[in-house]
Amino acid sequence: MISWTAQYFIFLMGAVVFVLWIRLPNKSKLDFSVHFAIAGLIAILESKGLAHYFYDTRPFVVLHRKPLFPHVPDNGFPSDHTTLTMMTALLWRKYSKPIGAAMMACSLMIGVARVASLVHSPVDIAGSILIASAAAGISAYFAPEIAARLGQIGKKSQRETA
Repeated sequence: MISWTAQYFIFLMGAVVFVLWIRLPNKSKLDFSVHFAIAGLIAILESKGLAHYFYDTRPFVVLHRKPLFPHVPDNGFPSDHTTLTMMTALLWRKYSKPIGAAMMACSLMIGVARVASLVHSPVDIAGSILIASAAAGISAYFAPEIAARLGQIGKKSQRETA
């Protein structure tokens, strides 16, 4: 169960987010999509940039033990799984605090499972949470204006085709 959670729970969370996104009103769909795109881009840039300065050897390499599932012995910092799921959870809190909180708990569960699987250390998970928080926060600053402009473009093109 730990191995499954560490590897595949992210896909279940993605499916849930997709179903919840479909149920959002159109304006909120655009808003979430813009927030997600901006935060995702920022998280990727942060992750790749920080990984050049901080190398954390994966625990299974340090401990000379086999991880719970096959994994390459590359840099463990940060955890992509935790970064993506925590970023999504933080963004979703705007639409539903209880669902966002549940997603945050699921993200932490994924992070703990990845530590228990010996593919990440707690530092990798903590770094991922900080990266996700920064990405979501920065996106909250820029995304509303971009979403509003995209919404105006959408309304204008609807009027032109009518």
